[in-house]
Amino acid sequence: MRLLGAQPMKARIAFALACSVVCAAALADLSDVANLDSGLPTEIEDAQPIEHGAKSLQLITRLDRQRNGANLYVAEPQFQWGFAPRWQAALTLHALGGTADKTTSGDLRLQLMRQLNDERAGLPALAAFLRLDAPTGQDSRGLDTTFRLAATKTLGAERYTHQVHANLMWTHNAAPGVEERSHFARLLLGYSTALDERTVIVADIIREQERTRGEMASVVELGLRRALAEKTNLSLGFGAGTGGAEAPRWRLMAGIERSF
Repeated sequence: MRLLGAQPMKARIAFALACSVVCAAALADLSDVANLDSGLPTEIEDAQPIEHGAKSLQLITRLDRQRNGANLYVAEPQFQWGFAPRWQAALTLHALGGTADKTTSGDLRLQLMRQLNDERAGLPALAAFLRLDAPTGQDSRGLDTTFRLAATKTLGAERYTHQVHANLMWTHNAAPGVEERSHFARLLLGYSTALDERTVIVADIIREQERTRGEMASVVELGLRRALAEKTNLSLGFGAGTGGAEAPRWRLMAGIERSF
């Protein structure tokens, strides 16, 4: 009798182990697709860096129909590297096209991210970013610096379901033109939720000072991130805004990323 009873017990243990492996794989996939980066597809960033030792190649694209009637096309290939625990580096080529002003097209951007703490109890996860824009592009002048503070808080028991995000950004324009601000700020509030282990919905609201003096803009964005295959994610999004002449009347966003 003991021998007969042992077989069902072994089967239950094997089944439980198989379920654990499947759940762990699903969580790994979800953590990859749920990690929010600026431009993939919305502008909001979460406070989670990529894993230590991980690398990622991204292509971020955006088409803005500005309120002055011009079209601005943005294409940004980017390389990310988790070079140390809680640290992430990113190198980006900022390229612009279309009929809008293409000043700074060709600039190289280096960004460092440091996660300050994990999410726990009532405290959100926090991360700090420093971005340097080298004046390697069209009519670009001075080394611009941008600081970003990101906060992420999970609502509920599931880590990647119902997360709220906040970003505060401040940019120093090193060589402002006659009609440009020397400093300008942005406030971003976002929300993300996992529909399943391969799909995440993201939404945000942006309130920002435009580079042109006296101009303010507000933008609302909605996007989707979908895991196409292991470590390969597709992002699609749409946005609309109000503000000055260069604010987006509407925008389309698309991007793809591959981790390795």
